[in-house]
Amino acid sequence: MILTSSVVLTMDNSGARRVRCIKVYKKPGRGSACVGDLLKVIILRLRNRGRIRVKRGEIHLALVTRIATPIFRSKKGYFFKFDTSAVVILTKKKTPIGTLLFGPCAREIRKKQFTKIITMSGKLV
Repeated sequence: MILTSSVVLTMDNSGARRVRCIKVYKKPGRGSACVGDLLKVIILRLRNRGRIRVKRGEIHLALVTRIATPIFRSKKGYFFKFDTSAVVILTKKKTPIGTLLFGPCAREIRKKQFTKIITMSGKLV
C-alpha cells in the first residue's frame, strides 16, 4: 500500500532515487494507491551520477508501476507481489520524464492507457 507520506523508490532515469507521496489521486472509497494510480510526490533524494532532470524538493506527478502488497488477478486466479514499491515520475502532460525504466512493471498499467511507459518497460509481469 502506498499512503500519503510513504517513501517510495523510482524506477526511471529521471535523476530521482526516492520520493515521498503527498497526495493519492484515487477512486472514492479506496484509502491507498494501487498499480496504475497517480500520486503527487516530492523528491527527497537524487541519484549521484548520470543526467539529472529533476531537483530536490520539486513536486511532480508519479505513476505507481510496482507495489509490495499482493495483487490479485481474477482471470488467472492467483496472487503475486513485488519486493518493493516503485513509481515513474511524470510531467504535467502525463508523459514520463525519464527515457529508461529499470526492472519489470505490472500489467495493470495497460488498462490505464499509459502506452509510453509500457513500451519503455523491459518486462511486463
